[in-house]
Amino acid sequence: MAAISRADMALAGSHAGVEIGPDGPSQMGLEDLAAVRAVHGSTVLYPSDAVSCAGLVAQLADHPGPSYL
Repeated sequence: MAAISRADMALAGSHAGVEIGPDGPSQMGLEDLAAVRAVHGSTVLYPSDAVSCAGLVAQLADHPGPSYL
């Protein structure tokens, strides 16, 4: 529905990727990345460290459409 209505919304997840450390496999967000990317017109951003995460959060505040960090 967000894609159809062209809603501007930013979602934030955690523990995405293939190595999440001591939290275990139940905390992996790979499905989140795939599900949001399947939404037409969505943007998925994947920061590599804390500095890039801070920069991407600032950019997402003004980014149109559905997005996921």
